[in-house]
Amino acid sequence: MTFSPFYTTLNVVAARGDRRAVASAMLHAAAPANRLTESIDELLAPAQGVASYEFSPPSDERGGPVVLAANGKPILRALPRLATPGEVSFRRASMFRARGTIVLIILTLAFLVFAWRERRSLWERIFAIAVALAITALIPWNSFSNASRLFDPVYYFSKLGGPLTANAAALCISSTLILLLVYAVIRSHHEARWPRPYAAIGALITLGAGIPLASNIVRGIGQPPWGSTPGLWLSWEIPLFLFLFAVLLAAYWMLLMAFGRPGIVTFRSALIIASVSGIVALGGLWSTTSRERMQLAEQDVAALGHVDEYAVQLTRRFVNALKESPQPVTRADLLKAYAASDLASAEYPATIASWTKTGTKISEFAVASAEPDSAAVTNAVKEAIATGETVARSTLGPTGVQILAAVAHPTGGATSVLVLPRTRLLTANPYAALLGMGPPSAGDPPYALLLTDVSPTGRSDTTRVRWHSEGNELHGNRLISTSAGTMRAHVEIDLRSVWARAERGSLVLLLDLLLAGMFWLLGTMAEKGFVRWLRVRAAKWIYTYHARLTLALFAFFVIPAIAFAAWSYQRLRSDDLQTREVLVRETLNAVEAGNEYQQLPGAARRFDTPLFLYSNGLLDRASDTLLDALAPTGRQLPPAVQLSLAGGGELFAVWEEKLGPAKMLFGYSTGVGPGQQRYVLGAPARSDDIVLDRRRRDLGILVLFATAIGALAALWLSGIAAKRLARDLELSRIEVARAERVLAWGEMARQVAHEIKNPLTPIRLGVQHLRRARSDPRIDFDQVLNENVRRILAEIDRLDEIARSFSRYGSAPADLPPAVAVDVAAVVKDVVALEQMGDRTVKWNLRGADRPLWAMAHKDEMRDVLLNVFENARLAGARNVDISAREGEGKVTIETIDDGTGIAPAVLPRIFEPHFSTRTTGSGLGLAVSRRLIEAWGGEIAITSEEGKGTRVLIVLARSMT
Repeated sequence: MTFSPFYTTLNVVAARGDRRAVASAMLHAAAPANRLTESIDELLAPAQGVASYEFSPPSDERGGPVVLAANGKPILRALPRLATPGEVSFRRASMFRARGTIVLIILTLAFLVFAWRERRSLWERIFAIAVALAITALIPWNSFSNASRLFDPVYYFSKLGGPLTANAAALCISSTLILLLVYAVIRSHHEARWPRPYAAIGALITLGAGIPLASNIVRGIGQPPWGSTPGLWLSWEIPLFLFLFAVLLAAYWMLLMAFGRPGIVTFRSALIIASVSGIVALGGLWSTTSRERMQLAEQDVAALGHVDEYAVQLTRRFVNALKESPQPVTRADLLKAYAASDLASAEYPATIASWTKTGTKISEFAVASAEPDSAAVTNAVKEAIATGETVARSTLGPTGVQILAAVAHPTGGATSVLVLPRTRLLTANPYAALLGMGPPSAGDPPYALLLTDVSPTGRSDTTRVRWHSEGNELHGNRLISTSAGTMRAHVEIDLRSVWARAERGSLVLLLDLLLAGMFWLLGTMAEKGFVRWLRVRAAKWIYTYHARLTLALFAFFVIPAIAFAAWSYQRLRSDDLQTREVLVRETLNAVEAGNEYQQLPGAARRFDTPLFLYSNGLLDRASDTLLDALAPTGRQLPPAVQLSLAGGGELFAVWEEKLGPAKMLFGYSTGVGPGQQRYVLGAPARSDDIVLDRRRRDLGILVLFATAIGALAALWLSGIAAKRLARDLELSRIEVARAERVLAWGEMARQVAHEIKNPLTPIRLGVQHLRRARSDPRIDFDQVLNENVRRILAEIDRLDEIARSFSRYGSAPADLPPAVAVDVAAVVKDVVALEQMGDRTVKWNLRGADRPLWAMAHKDEMRDVLLNVFENARLAGARNVDISAREGEGKVTIETIDDGTGIAPAVLPRIFEPHFSTRTTGSGLGLAVSRRLIEAWGGEIAITSEEGKGTRVLIVLARSMT
């Protein structure tokens, strides 16, 4: 067991020969070390109904029972501090509340999806939205504030909507539900027409109530003093945009009807309204956050000149706690005392020192680097020691009003506490994360504050900050009193350039438009028939030349652009790490060059960097005793660093260490001491280089902005290019079709000249026979007339069939009439019935035509196609013909299988060629015309056959959606 001021660690060692393995488990970590690592007691205590554990060595008999022994020897005592019934009840309630909230959210989503199935069931959707809003109001979202800032009312709170606007998450959910309600109302009646007065009144009420509500929503924003992150900024902007978009969209829809037009909101109109909503939301949010940054700066400056009563109360609590505990002697004791106080929780910087009874300082711990009035502190300590009472007063320091307290201890010593104001005037410790006191992750600071001499020319006031604008910055001045006399507090707020704001605003606006479209898509996806509608529309669109060309050109730009953006982002991150790595490497080289590893504290002060010295892979010592006691990165070298330096023979290595919620880059360098002992020197990189961080973020945003704008431009230009190329291609197709038509008509003329001879010969012979019979009294002229007339009419019908076949084949696909919805089942039944009446030797079996099957075709031409297929089966000597009709996956299929003679393999590839036939009769255009008709309808025909066994004909048509 290892007991230190901050840790209780269990170590297990296993040896095999000259090799040794060590496993360590963190049993307990005291504040602030509990922010650097996770301990076992933090995981076990809530489950066992225990508030915490106190671990002690076995020699401490008051430390509770022995809970762990090794080889029969006690090594650990533990004393649990039981949680109160209230704490246990609170934990259980929190657990049940979290689980119940998750279940309730899932049920609410399922209810919304169910209510959204029917597009015209408007009242069901309104009821579902009302239920969802009621559930949103009932859920205690604030109880999840520790999980995310979205649920924390510190960052957003408005009394306007009660629990619906209690935090950013509740506001976002409420705005989304309101937008879905507007979508539902607009989509329930595609061409709604309200009475014009009612529509006008509704639009005025919507705008009159919605715009003031949006203005009140903005006022609930709470700008944190440490700055806002992009995620926090979006948590304010997105709900505001959704609400504004819902209001303006509903008002526009009613205004359409007020002017006598149908309530149809086009895509262009919705896009314009969404863009306006996003621009207004961005402008309102930027104005509000800028104003709040000014207010934060004014409050910061004002706090320098008066006593903070809240800080006084927290200081009293801290002083009382110090009085009831032994005097902290070491810096580690001082850090533990501060970390466990409410001052640390409220992030008040303080300087704490321990003193002997003679007034000599023993140790000191300062949260932030400041220069206190040492004389005032010393006098307060001596007064407390002399009187034996606590001394507390306010005093003027270099940074304005400070709170000073001195606590006398029974041992005769004293502890002084100097609480500084929470101000950006104090320089933040760039290595505070090593002490478990890292600041929240933030972007750019909201303002900069510094103290300077009173300017004789500048306008300054003692009661308020006087603001003026200089370029893209706001500057403010106010006079305050300090221990050095009257000073001028100067504030600067960087509003960024117009170009920088335009970049960020454009990206946020694109995100807003995507969210508005996504919510519309989610609403339509829940409706019945959406998948089928999408499949049909997508199938029609994706197979067009214009769409494929647009996608090809768009992908040609976007894929390399996205790859370049990803590479650029990684490059920026790599450059940032390399810059920090170079700085750390130079620091370590300078320390090693001066052979200062024996004087780490002095070297750390000189280079303003903490230093860690490792020997044999373990931490030997640090430049600061606090860092030695805390060991923020652990006692062992990171395994990757150890393998790189010891195993790989490298002289320098870097490693990014996770310190609680923060990450910090460390550099490690190997060296050899005077006694030829090998050591590893480590140092962290600074984390407060605001200029470097801002430059990296700006470059990243610029790359993202360029990629987004380029993608939109590529999509627009590719659409224009594809449209023009498609038009040129269509013109080329028309010319080709015209040429094909000329060739087809030429071929048709030759074929007609050939085919027409066959029926003309019997007609000529018949007429000659009639003339001879008319002059021969021995022949029954009436009988001869009837026979020849019947034969001549049959040949005329044959001529008509030849003419119609050639006309269909010679027509270009563009000249054919568009397909319409046809009940294919009825056509199939009709043709099968006709065949059954004509030939009783063939058995016709029909399945699947007992219900309507709607497909895209033409009824009369569909009859001709089926007659051709069925006649081919009959003429092939088939005795059984099976016909089946079915639908599926947006298609209607007609399958014909016969047991005729089949088609020879050598002939099968040519059956769709014009003028090709395996019979001596016929034009050879039946299958060629059939395929051209089916393909013009958007379908296809396929024939497979095996000689001597039969033929299978498959006709696939596009299913009709009507």
